[in-house]
Amino acid sequence: MKNTSKTCKLMSIFCLVITSWLSGAYAGNRLFNDSIIKKASKKGVAPLIGQTLDYTENPIDVPNPDRGFYIPSRYIVPVEEIEEEPSIPSLGATIAGTKVFTNTRIVYMKFDLRNFSSNAPLNGIPKGPWSAHDDIGPDYGTTQPLTTAAIDYIRAALQKIRESEAVAMVVFRYDSQDYTYNNRGGYNQFIHDCEPGAPKGRLWFETGAQEAYD
Repeated sequence: MKNTSKTCKLMSIFCLVITSWLSGAYAGNRLFNDSIIKKASKKGVAPLIGQTLDYTENPIDVPNPDRGFYIPSRYIVPVEEIEEEPSIPSLGATIAGTKVFTNTRIVYMKFDLRNFSSNAPLNGIPKGPWSAHDDIGPDYGTTQPLTTAAIDYIRAALQKIRESEAVAMVVFRYDSQDYTYNNRGGYNQFIHDCEPGAPKGRLWFETGAQEAYD
């Protein structure tokens, strides 16, 4: 009985220590997040907030009656304001070139971050040997942090998935239309990197000098 009592006391003390440690960690993380939010709001950009992730396996079956099919959908993430609310495509579709109808539940969501990289073309392929004589080349985005409007847009798109019967495969790209890789007109050529700050980006392509990279 004495040994049992001692064991119970030790377990109680251990539990109290762990609880206190977790409470302190949570409070510290919350204060840290609050500080980040205040600094970010002053700069007008979306804050990067630490989150507690749950890595527990979720063995539920993905609702995809016709196995192997998904519906692609592209979202150009805005910088300042959301002009058009994001939506998801119809979950029923006919396979291209056939009359076969599929009841698809997987949406392949491509979030295009072209507006947030100075190396990402906005509206066409960079000017090169493949261009017409009077071609002036595309406009480019501006390297900058994701804004509050951008985060709100992404959140709104994902909320559409939550409210539907679909699941999502999520991809973030700076060049979802492959403007920086030319396989048109008989060409098969990498043009330049599209990520912000990439050494072999637009500057390298146009001048041969690599961009300084932190």
